[in-house]
Amino acid sequence: MFIVTQKNNLKNMVASSEWTDSDWASTTQGKWVADLLRDITFWEKTRILLAATAPLVRILVPIDGVSKLQIGLIYYSIIQAKEEIKKQLGNEAFHYMPIWNVIECVWDQYLYRPLYGVGYYLNPALLYTEKMYLNGEVEHGLKSCIFGMFEGRHVQDLISQQLQKYEQGEGAFKDGSTLQGLKDASPTEWWSRYDAMERNALSCRSLPFAY
Repeated sequence: MFIVTQKNNLKNMVASSEWTDSDWASTTQGKWVADLLRDITFWEKTRILLAATAPLVRILVPIDGVSKLQIGLIYYSIIQAKEEIKKQLGNEAFHYMPIWNVIECVWDQYLYRPLYGVGYYLNPALLYTEKMYLNGEVEHGLKSCIFGMFEGRHVQDLISQQLQKYEQGEGAFKDGSTLQGLKDASPTEWWSRYDAMERNALSCRSLPFAY
């Protein structure tokens, strides 16, 4: 990032008399550096590289130091990073799709866990403020956790019904779906408050790990 912020200074440097009169200017390495700094394509590629990596770097530390407070945000952070990359690259699929494909490949093969999708889904601040992107992966994560933690079909059906109420903001979740209900409440606090009325066993078991 630093080299990009110094683009004009670096180009002015190799155009200055101080540079041309210096010993560096006549060396092979010096000529290579000067040509590189004058190359328009170098700066364009640098811009694309920065746009592609900066959003990912911002989430690497939280993911690298995974804790109970961070796991529930991993899925959302990946989505945010992808959208930021898309925006930084001018919403041009030609530029951002190859990068998205790499991210998704690494995510699918090395990073994804069903519980990440559950933590994402059970974050009311995302669901009720329309920041959530529900897809097959999230649905798969939910089903994997439900079927993995509860064997009885009756309990599984009950949890599915309660989750539908949660998603629609109905029943005991109605008050919690408002901005006032979401205000100053972490996902854990929110579920402790509103889950007590719905008795959603899934959140009780998954939240200690997801948040």
